[in-house]
Formats: sequence, C-alpha cells, structure tokens
Amino acid sequence: MQNVNFGLALQYDTGAHPSLAAGPGGLLVEVHSSGNMQTLWYHVGTPKDATVEWSGGREYDSGQYPAVAANNKGQLVEVHKSQTFDKLWYHVGTLNHEEKRIAWSQSCQYDSGTKPHVALNDHGVVVEVHESGDLRTLWYHVGTLSENKIKFGGSVKYDNGLSPRVALNTSGVVVEVHRSEGYNTLWCRVGQVNSTKIDWGSSVQFASGKIASVALGEDGTVLVVFSDGGKLYSRVGGINGKTVQWLAEKSYFDDGDLPAVTCRDGFVAQVHTSETDKMRLFYSTSFFADRARWMQDHASLLQKRSLRDIILPASHDSAMYQHGTFQTLGKTQDLSIYEQLSYGIRYFDLRPGWDGDDFFIYHGPIKGPKLSTVLDDTRRYMQEGYKELILLKFSHYNDFTAARYSKMADCLIDKLRQWLFTPATSTKRLSDRPLSDFTANGGRILVLCDAAYPADDIRPGIWIYKDGYSGEDSNRNILSVYDKYSNTTDYEKMKKDQLDQYAKFSSNGNPKYDLFLLSWTLTPPTAVWLSARTANRLLGTEMASLTMPNRQGAYPNL
Repeated sequence: MQNVNFGLALQYDTGAHPSLAAGPGGLLVEVHSSGNMQTLWYHVGTPKDATVEWSGGREYDSGQYPAVAANNKGQLVEVHKSQTFDKLWYHVGTLNHEEKRIAWSQSCQYDSGTKPHVALNDHGVVVEVHESGDLRTLWYHVGTLSENKIKFGGSVKYDNGLSPRVALNTSGVVVEVHRSEGYNTLWCRVGQVNSTKIDWGSSVQFASGKIASVALGEDGTVLVVFSDGGKLYSRVGGINGKTVQWLAEKSYFDDGDLPAVTCRDGFVAQVHTSETDKMRLFYSTSFFADRARWMQDHASLLQKRSLRDIILPASHDSAMYQHGTFQTLGKTQDLSIYEQLSYGIRYFDLRPGWDGDDFFIYHGPIKGPKLSTVLDDTRRYMQEGYKELILLKFSHYNDFTAARYSKMADCLIDKLRQWLFTPATSTKRLSDRPLSDFTANGGRILVLCDAAYPADDIRPGIWIYKDGYSGEDSNRNILSVYDKYSNTTDYEKMKKDQLDQYAKFSSNGNPKYDLFLLSWTLTPPTAVWLSARTANRLLGTEMASLTMPNRQGAYPNL
C-alpha cells in the first residue's frame, strides 16, 4: 500500500501560519507571517535527498494567514487577510527557477472573511476557500487565472466550520478539509469543478483534531496531515466518486501544530509550527511508496548483491514502543513491530527476558511486550506474502538458562517455521550470500541468537550471531556485526564517534566482522525517548551526505 513516512522535522525559520506549495522541477514555495502577524514572507526550497535547501526569507507584503498554491507552469497564487480588517487579497506570482525568486503582482482584494486557502491547477483553475469573519460559515470561489489577474465567480457558502483547506488536480477534482465549528472533529468533502461552481459530495468526518491540511495527486491519491493535542498525524486515501476511501488509519510522525502539506509527482513535503513555541517553523519531506515491499520492488538492483553490500533500515531496542508511566522510561520506538515492518524496517534488535511465567522483551529495568506479541506481529506481516528478508536478532538475555533458551527456541520455530531460512548447506557465511539466496521463493526470516546458547543447542533456522560486545567465539558464528555504541548523551560526540568508526571500518580487519551497524543512539540513564528523538531527527541529513561505500569498500549495513 502506498504511504508516506515524514519522520522528525528540521527547523527552517521563525514565523507563524506557514503554507506550502510544490511547483515545477521539484521546487517548493513556502509563505508565512512574521511573529507579530504584520508582514508576509516567502522561501523557495530545493529538495535535496532527505532535506530541503531553502533560500533566504523575503518579505513580499503585509497581512495575516497567508496561503499559496502552484502549478507545473511555474504560476503561483497567494491569498491572505489584511492586518486590521477582514478583507481578503490575492497575489499572482511567477517563479524564477534560477534565482529562486518570485515576481509578485500587485495585491487585489477579492472578498471579505478570514483564514483563506487556495488551490491552482495547470489549466489555470483557481479554487479559494475561506471562513466568514464571525459566523463560522465556509465559502468558496472558483476562478480563472489569466496573466496577473484572477477572474473569480461569486462567493458560495458550502458548509459550517473553521480553518478550511483545499486541494485541486488537473481533472478538476477538489478535496476540502475543515474543523467543525463546535467540536475538535475534522471533516472532508470531495467535489468537481463545474464552471464557476463546485458539485460537492457529502461532508464526512475522518479524524479528531484541531486543524488539517490536504494534498491531492493527479492519480486521485489524497494525503491529509493534521494536529491533535500537539501531535501530528498523516493519513492516505484515494478518490472514490465523491468520497475519499481511506487506505490506512492515521499515523503519528512528529509533535507540532498548524501543519500544511503539498505533493507533486510522488514527492511530498509538510511544514508546521512547534507545539510549544508557535513561532518556530519546521519542515520534513517524504514520497509515496509501498515501503512494506521495497526489496521486492527493487529486486533487479538488489537480488545479486550480497548481504554485506546492502543497507537495511534497522531499529534499536525494537519492541520498546509501549506507553505508560514506567514504559516511557525505556521507550525507544513509536511503532509496533508490524508497523515497523510495514514502514520498511528489516533488522530488529530484540532483548528477551523471563519473568517467571512468560518471555517478554525488555530494555534495562523496563519491561516491554510479550515475545509472543512480537512474533505474532512478524507472522502477520509475513502472511501478507511479501518477498522480503527480515533479520530478528536476539541478545542481552535476562534471567536465562540453557533450558529457558531451549524453550524460547521452540517458540520461535513454532511461530515462524515456514519462513525460517534453512538452506541445504549452511557453511557459507550469511553475509556472502546474495539476496536471491534468501528471497527467491518468497519472504524469509533470519533468526539470529547471540551467546553460546545457539551453538550448544543447534536448531535449523536459528543462526549464531556475534557483535562487538558478545563473548561468542568468532570462529563459530555465522553472522558477525560491528556494533559499538558511543555511550554518551552528547549528540555531536556520538555523531563524530560513529562516523569515525564507519570511516575506519573494514570487513577484513582484526577481528573480522561481516556487517557494520551505525549505532545512532544516545544513552541517558533514563527517559530515553527524548534523546532518541534528538538523534533520529538528524539521521536522514547525515545519511544523505555519508560516503558509501567507505574507502575500504564497506557500507553502513544497519
């Protein structure tokens, strides 16, 4: 299923009420008001890998609540409210690609109201929506862009509510979202432009929250982002007649407020304010993709590559995603194992313990979910039929004995038997095998167990693992991973240490390791989640600029 994964955002400016549009060539146009809500500013952004290179902010007018739309021709329409009265104004703009500047026309008043929003397609059709000044009613205009002017049709009331947002594609399909006037519920409706009118479907609630923004693809894909209680969520659907058929539940991706989203040709971007300091502006990017099957979809590039020449998204203390008074102290993830698999994670760091009655996953003194829950999540994903390779690594056993390990191994085999990797010959190191060895006949799971237990209790489908801290004899292991964390709460120290380790790493060193794990983790004594977010927020930027392979021909495999 096509979805997006924004991740944690980066700050790009200060201001209020940001809006965002995607123009031709991947360029982004962002507008916002100043902190005192008196002046209006814009940026032009150029996407680069996982980030955006923003031009400096440029003032273009005075006013409040700006919104911007763009089309593939480089035409722009901006709308805003005046500073002191409920008067609505528009600008027409032309984007200069080379100079990353916008030539704006003179502003023109077109109506009265507040909190306007606008959409524009390649045929020059303009759809504008706004809120009445005091009656909490919603109105729209349909107009036509011609040179530096817009010929608007009359203002038409279409609903009651607050903070409307609108999107439009070249087929004239319109999607509008707003908040109800009396409750924190978010509503969506689909329409079709018909001359200067819109033929609307019914308004349908799709979430609870404070404010939403919407983007619409040419293929009818709908993406909403919205805030609820200081948290940001995304949800993807598709046009089905005069309704949206939602393809998944909401997905949390960051903290913040007042989001705005845009998309073009599969690329998506969003901006928002901080949830605590409304004057800080943040952005993140993503793209539509079916991350649940990325190996399968890129088989022609990956099948002949050995495991040591592939980079796998990995998670640390993978099952520590539960909330609660004590669980939060050990929390490192915000997605379940099934959700992580669906979003593309392929290597899982699992630390099993025994509580006297059952096996569970733990992190330090904090108890996580039952092992059976983790395995059921893995089964659920594998039963969907993907041709992916999954690595489940078990280490840091808590209160284990040989008998308890044997019982855990029985559980692993019972739950995962049909997907375990059990080749006819097992002497070849796992890292030397091409991906096709694992996935030629369907999805496979590599169960990797650390310490002496798997060597003393040999089971087909359970492989011996060694990392930089285990005492297992390196001559007996079948997969060895260089995994050395930096043991600091200082981000810059961790970054330097991990990048230095990667730059020096060689799979032919002494001792020899098959794979390199970039341990992008900060290690406070408690409250791990806040530190994890600090490291995660900047990981994409660093990975995008990392030299791969390094001088020794090695990759940051995990």
